[in-house]
Amino acid sequence: MTIAKKESLLIYLKQQLLENKIKIKKHDIENKDIIIFGAGNTTNLYQKNFALELLNPICYIDNNKKKWGTIFHGKTVYSPAYLKKNNKQIVLICSANIKNNIEIDKQLEDLSIEHVRIDEYIFSKHIEEILTCAELLENEESLAVYVEILTKRLNNQKLNNNFFSRNQYFILSNFCEMNNNEIFVDMGAYVGDTIESYLFANQGVFKKIYAFEPDVKNYEALTIRIERLSKEWAIYDSSKIITILGGVGKFTQQSYLDQDIKAGSISTKLNEEGLGQPINCYSLDNFFSNQKVTFLKADIESYELDMLQGAQHIICRDIPKMAISIYHGAADLFNIILWINNLNLGYHFSIYHHNNSVFLDTVLYAYI
Repeated sequence: MTIAKKESLLIYLKQQLLENKIKIKKHDIENKDIIIFGAGNTTNLYQKNFALELLNPICYIDNNKKKWGTIFHGKTVYSPAYLKKNNKQIVLICSANIKNNIEIDKQLEDLSIEHVRIDEYIFSKHIEEILTCAELLENEESLAVYVEILTKRLNNQKLNNNFFSRNQYFILSNFCEMNNNEIFVDMGAYVGDTIESYLFANQGVFKKIYAFEPDVKNYEALTIRIERLSKEWAIYDSSKIITILGGVGKFTQQSYLDQDIKAGSISTKLNEEGLGQPINCYSLDNFFSNQKVTFLKADIESYELDMLQGAQHIICRDIPKMAISIYHGAADLFNIILWINNLNLGYHFSIYHHNNSVFLDTVLYAYI
């Protein structure tokens, strides 16, 4: 990376963050009651970020009439009509949709309600951490992607298409090398799409694959796909690909699976609150206590940091390469990088983005 280009990107990022911090500081959020606008999947995913930032909303607001009067994460959901101009309260907009953010912003402006977006607030509190992460990135391309993602999320703007890459999880050459000793752990295996891409990327050369998927219907589809792939790739040893109906996290314990059914899709999320379908959740330190791993991939709906904390021993023991999703919450864009770096194992870091939405499919690649 040229020094001039790196410095230019860092100066631009710092300027954007400082300007936002000045804007947010005027709201004096720490001394006000918090109301969250949004009681859907994005707010579900941000619950861990709320906990990290010590945000305890007094209630939720949503435009969906069906949600009014319901309980969401222990608090009541109200109509926007509930909001009254009050200098002791502030609304944090929690949406991963640019159009929705614009519409809600206009809605709250018309009501003269003080408000900011959740990413603006979180980024304003963690400028030093973000800049540290930017300095850690291995190459100019990754730094440019990181700056693009942060600033576009900060300003609620569309992503420049030049920063959208294909080959998710396998974009780097050392993530798609043929290795007879590769032990690949796919967390959030969904219906086997990543495993299929993995086999193509590695020409079917590997030692073992472990696939974790907590949703029963996804798991059924996963097993069907594995059966097909085993025939197509002449994988006659059924013990080479092991599927696990369950999730991963900080501890080995029983958890629960929520399903948020929307038009055309179902979003699933683990929780420990006793809501939804009971499911086993595994700590990788326990699961792989006697098994080496070489490649960890995770897209697990905001549980990425929990998974890493429950895998600290095997990460220090095996130093696997890792492809970890960091897009589920604003804090993941710096907390996950810093957590891995603080292990002092010598990891290098790259970031690439794999979706035309700025709020989806940002992946951290960590490798030696």
